[in-house]
Amino acid sequence: MPPNPIPPAWRRWLLAALLVGATAAAYLPTLRNGFVWDDDTSLTQNPFIRSAGGLRDFWLTTRTPDY
Repeated sequence: MPPNPIPPAWRRWLLAALLVGATAAAYLPTLRNGFVWDDDTSLTQNPFIRSAGGLRDFWLTTRTPDY
C-alpha cells in the first residue's frame, strides 16, 4: 500500500477546517436577517438586558422570564 501523502496531523486540521467552513456556509444566509416577532421588546428595549449585569441576570437567575 502506498504511503498516505497527507500526514495525520494535517488531516485533522483539514477536517476541522472543512467542518468550520461548512458550518459558516450554512449560517451565512442568516446574517441578512433582521429581528423578528418580539425581539425589539424582549431584547433591545429590555431593561434587564441593557443593564450592566443584565445578561448574567437573564441567564443565571430567575428574576427575568427565561426563554
